[in-house]
Amino acid sequence: MNFMTKSEIKSEVGKKWFLANQNTLNAKIIYISGLDRFDQYLGNSDQKDKSSVIHIKEMPKGLIVSLAKLFSTNKVGINYSKFKRIVLVKFERYSIIKFETVASPIFFGFANKDFAEIESFFASIIKIDFIEDSKLQIGSEIKIRFENYLYKNTYLLTVSTDDIKATKIKRLLNYIIDILVITVMSIPLIDKTDFSNYNFIIIIIFLFYYWIMEGLFSTTIGKIITNTKVVGTDGSCSDETFIRTISRIIPFEALSFLIGKNGWHDSISKTTVIDVDMRKKLLSKTYIKNSSNPY
Repeated sequence: MNFMTKSEIKSEVGKKWFLANQNTLNAKIIYISGLDRFDQYLGNSDQKDKSSVIHIKEMPKGLIVSLAKLFSTNKVGINYSKFKRIVLVKFERYSIIKFETVASPIFFGFANKDFAEIESFFASIIKIDFIEDSKLQIGSEIKIRFENYLYKNTYLLTVSTDDIKATKIKRLLNYIIDILVITVMSIPLIDKTDFSNYNFIIIIIFLFYYWIMEGLFSTTIGKIITNTKVVGTDGSCSDETFIRTISRIIPFEALSFLIGKNGWHDSISKTTVIDVDMRKKLLSKTYIKNSSNPY
């Protein structure tokens, strides 16, 4: 499905030369509602279900909003004359963009870590009135729709971790599997170096393994196998993976989670390990079923 033909796009928003400067916002925002053609295409799904991302491109006469997947895009053009203004509303952990148009409003959401980039993009489009208004009221249906997406697809919003912590058996399995992976990764380097450097090499690989895996993906090979994940103690994404990693080299730290409620690297970094399946069951019982207009 191509939402608008090339001729319709050109008529609505104009066309730029191939080498013209492109002011483009790629894959930073989540579609919520307001574009009929997007709604028809998504149905009861969301863009994550469709493995799609949103791109917005500034054009001479308007904006192109694209729902992109691999090498295909579904595009809708919006002429500047149809905009009243664009408003950014910032909440504690996320923000919502409201396109106020002559027809129905269009809503997108995004994580606050991208706020500066997104604010800069829309503020640079001088043909549209742009404001940041934290007091603007956003309807509960819009917030529920976006938060439902976040609960289902990200760890941006908080969830109580008390009932979804990974069991100590799973955490022990995680440790054993990850140590085996680190050992295998170490073999090629150990064979090429002096035996006296063995411990140093193991420690370096150990630290980089956990820092990279948990820092980028909030998981490790062991956690992927047991379907567990690192989050903050409030259940949201954690930015403390470096502290968590360094804490692991404390003597006897590996055994700390067996004798206490949490491991030392958990308590020091204010993180924990949750069972992803248990999280899904909790959300299906508490939040998603209460949405008045779920994805």
